[in-house]
Formats: sequence, C-alpha cells, structure tokens
Amino acid sequence: MDSTNKDFDESVPAKRSGNETPFAFGKNWARFLSTLNDARVRAAEESLRKLLRRDSLDGCKFLDAGSGSGLFSLAAYRLGAEVVSFDADSDSVACTEEIKRRYADDGDRWRVVSGSLLDQRFLATLGEFDVVYCWGVAHHTGDMWVAIENLLPLIQGKGTFVLAIYNDQLYVSGVWRGIKQIYRRLPPFLRPIYAALIGFATFAKRLAVTLAACSLRLVTLRNPLTPVTNWSIGSVVGRSKLQGPKRCFGSCETEDLHWKS
Repeated sequence: MDSTNKDFDESVPAKRSGNETPFAFGKNWARFLSTLNDARVRAAEESLRKLLRRDSLDGCKFLDAGSGSGLFSLAAYRLGAEVVSFDADSDSVACTEEIKRRYADDGDRWRVVSGSLLDQRFLATLGEFDVVYCWGVAHHTGDMWVAIENLLPLIQGKGTFVLAIYNDQLYVSGVWRGIKQIYRRLPPFLRPIYAALIGFATFAKRLAVTLAACSLRLVTLRNPLTPVTNWSIGSVVGRSKLQGPKRCFGSCETEDLHWKS
C-alpha cells in the first residue's frame, strides 16, 4: 500500500502501551484451523457481503483490526479487497498467516503484521482504509474507548467503520470486568486454571438455575424438561453464531455498530 511507512519492520512485534496484556485467544484460533473448510469460508464471505451491503470489495482497502483467526481477512481478500490484518496475540498472527498461506494466491494484496489497537505509533504506519473492521476486539484491550478512538484516523474519507462491542449489562458487566482484570494480573501459568474455575462456576450457576426451573414446573404440573430443552437449543444457537462475522463466546451480547464517517 502506498500509504504504508516502509520503515516499519514487520518482523518486530509492535510495542504495546502501558501494562497491556492481550487475552491469548490465538490458541483457540489455531484449533479452529483444523475445522476450517470451504463451506465456512463461503459463509464468512456471504456474511461480510451482507454486513457491508456490497457484492464486491474490488479496489477497496480493508483493515482487519484484531484479525483473530484471519477468516474475515480472507473473506475480504476473496471479495477483492487489498487487506491488512493485525493482532496483538502472536498465535492469532500465526493463524492468520497460515490462512493466508493456504488460500491467498496473490500474497501482495494481503499483509499480516503484529500490533496493538493501543499503539498509536504502530497504527500510524498503516495508512487509511475504505473499511476498518474491528469485531469483538476493542473491549478486550483493557482500554476500549482509547482503542476505538485510535482507529478513527484510519478511516479514509467516506469510508466505513464496522465495530462490534459488548453491551453494557450493568452489574453483570461489572462482574466480568473484575474477572478479566484478575485474569490480566495473573502469571501466565495460572491463567488456564483460573479460566477453568470461572467456567466451572458459570456452568454450576446455570445448572442450579435450570434445576430450580425444572422443579418449579414439576410442582405446577408443567413439563419439567422444558428448561433442559431450552438449554440445549441455546447451546446449538450459540455454536451456529460461529458462522457469522467473528465470534461471541459464552453468554456475552454484542452491540453492532455500522458507522460511516
């Protein structure tokens, strides 16, 4: 891209501001690679086409800010865009590189680099884009509003900013904010144990609520298995969301913002 600073060394991970420690989603994306097939790639293309309300991205510059698996960078690439993907997590960068290696015939039209939404020096090297795409990423940086503001200068002219962030669920959001802050402060070797404990606690809570609902329905002479059925349906719906742009794990909700500058 003509607007890219040629002095930027892609082989050197970008510096992150403050005490930022990105959540290590990359290993999840590495596992995702084993399940990636043409049907999922086509589904990603279709969802991106509908989201942007465009059948083609020919001639467009597309920035995937926090690329994760790289699937939607690939979708933009296959729709004709000139793509730049970046992520703060080294495993995510490696995953995106692998998808590029597998599917991109014209490697010069797709660039993958390491960098952070909070690193203004890094972002300044990228140039401007017709589409800046940041789905389910900004709220994981530890400084969401700064991350969002840092992306605004990268939107070219009448370009499009696609952003998805968690809804504010009041006290629920406060609880999860505390959980994430603890996670960020833990040594890396303790994080999997902490995550497993939180997962178990969440499962136990939902199981207790479901059993209570079953008991209440039984007392009131209604089908006591309905809450269990709803739980199963909810799990299937949650998995089906993986076909949409990026992903929302767990019980999170997203607020999808489609901004045009």
